[in-house]
Amino acid sequence: TKYMKQALDCAKLGYGSTYPNPAVGCVIVQSSEEEGDVILGRGFHPKSGMPHAEIFALLEAAGHVEDGIQAASSVLVKTTNQDDDDEAGKELSKKVHSLLQTYIQPEGAKQLFSDIFKNDDTKTTTAYVTLEPCCHTNKQTPPCASTFLLASIDRVVVGYRDPNPYVDGGGVSVMRSNDVTVDVLNANVPIAQECSNLVRYFAKRITSPVVLNGGSSDGVENINGKKKRFLRSLAGRMKRDGSLVEIEWTGSGNNNLSSTTDADEAGDIDWEKVTSEIILNIPPSPQWVTHVDANLWDHELVLLRLGNIISKKKGVKVLGETLVNTYLKGSTIVQVVGHTVLLYRPKFPKPVITFEE
Repeated sequence: TKYMKQALDCAKLGYGSTYPNPAVGCVIVQSSEEEGDVILGRGFHPKSGMPHAEIFALLEAAGHVEDGIQAASSVLVKTTNQDDDDEAGKELSKKVHSLLQTYIQPEGAKQLFSDIFKNDDTKTTTAYVTLEPCCHTNKQTPPCASTFLLASIDRVVVGYRDPNPYVDGGGVSVMRSNDVTVDVLNANVPIAQECSNLVRYFAKRITSPVVLNGGSSDGVENINGKKKRFLRSLAGRMKRDGSLVEIEWTGSGNNNLSSTTDADEAGDIDWEKVTSEIILNIPPSPQWVTHVDANLWDHELVLLRLGNIISKKKGVKVLGETLVNTYLKGSTIVQVVGHTVLLYRPKFPKPVITFEE
């Protein structure tokens, strides 16, 4: 549990930045009777589109970067947003992006990591990963399970089995079938529960019928007018007693995108185009989307305040629809009033709000 705890600490460094991916951490340890335990590399998944935690730990272990944590941290923000005098940070970020370009090539993983842990029988290399290494190929980066095999890892300890249907034990099977010892922590062990808790919202997103199929919790029936009226009434009562969750999009909006009053009054504004420009130019941060997503799962009803982003009320509904279709899938717009959008998404596996007949 010592090194899995360290892997969890690594994973938490990326929490909130990885949406829609889960936060994951990895620590690679080499053990021998002569030298004891030596940490060769640590890493975390910094954001969607970037290498996973295992790869940053491998980059350090292979000597491609000095510190896997610093390397992952360097891509948490764009290089252009870093301080002008942070030349070291800029260079590290560029190096990480260059290594990523190598990694995603057909022979890239082999070029970077081939047999880096091929030792004599006196040493054992173990990777401690908070979430099962991926095995699927329908994504931007190669599968981590296969990369571990290329690196000749001896053992992998998994904190939590990946609920993603594309993985779901597949990573474990791939490694075991290639003579890698894989230990999956017992779900009742406290450290395993911490690993599970860290990705609980990801698990809901990836397995909930309401997200996978749309509509209500059974994935078939949509939220009809009667149910929306009930939810609006419920939200009103919750707002009065202070229990309704309200979240403001605090990003700096570009009101010029929707400030042409004459065109608005003439009905000439293409609001879908306007909201597409907003999402393109000032997209919601992963931290903000993570916050909204978590509150929808926990509370089912969430009121979004979008006045900071779009000044014209006519565009609020379209912007709300764009957020739902792009980031908050499975949610339903219950009501649009002024610059606010009321969203509903049932809890999974068991909704809390029950509709009156």
